[in-house]
Amino acid sequence: VADGPVGVALRAEVARDGRSQPVEIGEGPASEVLLRVAASQLTPGANQVRLFVEGRSKALAAVEVVVEGATPESAQPRWRVTLHPTDAVVEHLRATQCWLDVEALPGVDVEVELRVGERSGARTFARDDRGVLATARWLRDAAKDLFDPEPAPGDAVQVRARPTDEPEGWSSIASLDRAEGPVRFDLSPGLPVVVSVEERPELFEVSFGPNGLERVPANDASLARPGIYLAEVSGAAAALCVCPDLRRLPSFRSPDRVERSQERSLALLSTLRAVDVATLWPESRRGAGVLLRHATVRAIERELVRTLCGNAWGEMEAELDGGRVVRQHTIARIARLLWVDPPWLADQAGVQSDPLELLPELLKGIEEPTDAPEARHLVLTFYRRGMTSPSQDDAALRWAWESVRRARAARACFLLDPEAFDERAAEAGVAEE
Repeated sequence: VADGPVGVALRAEVARDGRSQPVEIGEGPASEVLLRVAASQLTPGANQVRLFVEGRSKALAAVEVVVEGATPESAQPRWRVTLHPTDAVVEHLRATQCWLDVEALPGVDVEVELRVGERSGARTFARDDRGVLATARWLRDAAKDLFDPEPAPGDAVQVRARPTDEPEGWSSIASLDRAEGPVRFDLSPGLPVVVSVEERPELFEVSFGPNGLERVPANDASLARPGIYLAEVSGAAAALCVCPDLRRLPSFRSPDRVERSQERSLALLSTLRAVDVATLWPESRRGAGVLLRHATVRAIERELVRTLCGNAWGEMEAELDGGRVVRQHTIARIARLLWVDPPWLADQAGVQSDPLELLPELLKGIEEPTDAPEARHLVLTFYRRGMTSPSQDDAALRWAWESVRRARAARACFLLDPEAFDERAAEAGVAEE
């Protein structure tokens, strides 16, 4: 849908014979609405794919997809790999915001290669290890290795894949550029310049005051000073980190008062998406830029968590980040704030190591429907925002705002993931007994 509505929540479905399934909604490079229908959601015959404005029964757009039965002459594709987000640039990869959708017929293992210039890393994904988080963690580790030392500016960044039983069958999955989109920062003139295909973007500097995140109006001359800058135009945003000469990790104080509203939560999440993949400049101080960008992301995320989960939860997380904590004590604190039995939560966290597997158990424990796609969206948003579509943010936040326990359950899935716990513990100098 090239001229889809702006500022409204959308939902989509694929329907056949009176049954329907939700369909993922995304956004194209020109802000058009895109629907992604998995092959497993289509059955032979006529399938109706429909787009709705949330709360309305009349479809905004509809298309009929006819699936014909396979003939002996038509070979079924044996495998498919897609890099997400589909509009990813190099900074998405470097900021650990990418994941892979790997599909294959039974018995077909797929090898994926990440190549940066002449260096490469590869991994074979068997049927039982193709999950969202497994692929995201591999891309994170591979990118960390391949971008150290720094590649030359002209080095291509590519993702390729092949079935393991076809050694010469490499196919290009994605070629990542340095920057693209309707608004971006051009670093070629010497000082950064905002570039937009539409009207002049608004430019802000991201700062933190007593009430949390603030966006201070800025201009092109401001970009010579260290800081995080945000350019916005027609709903699109890009961020720039002008790297300081840091000698220690930057920190931001927690706000004295947090504005709690759905609108504020959505604004924080939108800003987070841009800052997650902020362009770093100059390249000679990239290390300092990574620290500043990460500290800014953590500060915005802390405020987002407070708006959704409440101040008591926010204080609990602040204590976890700032002191020596063991995982069992964390589970007990989370259980009290979720109003569930601590031994029950400890059992669930011990059995389910994947946050997406823990999610339905926690939802069941707080007497919420276990199949809410908004809940999965929120968990992945806490984990890595590049795993989710911005078009679904509003629906996920509205779902969370209906009950603070919903938001806390989604956040708990992230906090109790053993790998995420270890990462946060390492950041804060926490030791686990």
